[in-house]
Amino acid sequence: MDGARQELELEELEELEEKAMVHGNATLDPLQQARKRRQRLAVTPMSATRGKKRVKRTSKLDEFMARINKADLDVEDPLEWWVRHASDYPILSKMAFDLFSCPTISAECERVFSQAKKVITDERNRLSSVTVAAIECQKHLLRTNNFKQLLLYLKA
Repeated sequence: MDGARQELELEELEELEEKAMVHGNATLDPLQQARKRRQRLAVTPMSATRGKKRVKRTSKLDEFMARINKADLDVEDPLEWWVRHASDYPILSKMAFDLFSCPTISAECERVFSQAKKVITDERNRLSSVTVAAIECQKHLLRTNNFKQLLLYLKA
């Protein structure tokens, strides 16, 4: 069977599946319909069209979802799991690190905002963000008795 004829048959099959999806498969839930659609679009690298290889069109998320096994569902520390699998899913692991590295309490940042509110008053409302940051850093260094760091900061 030549490539053009094979391509026509594939297109006809896809059209029939789409019609069945719209008219006859009302029993499929949206997730099952999406899976069928994804399977239809995920062409293997070995299928040929006019002598050329097709590229597999799946996202990293689809690959991740396809590889999930039962052992991966019973993970106690998700951050540790992502550290182990970072080489398999580099982009998804970066997203997971951002998600799981959020602090659980925000007391320190709340304190910083409260202190900054005391610095920016009605009389001092034109201070730039750089100036406010410098004032807050100096106050922190003085409070922690870290005079060496304060001197280095003031010299810079």
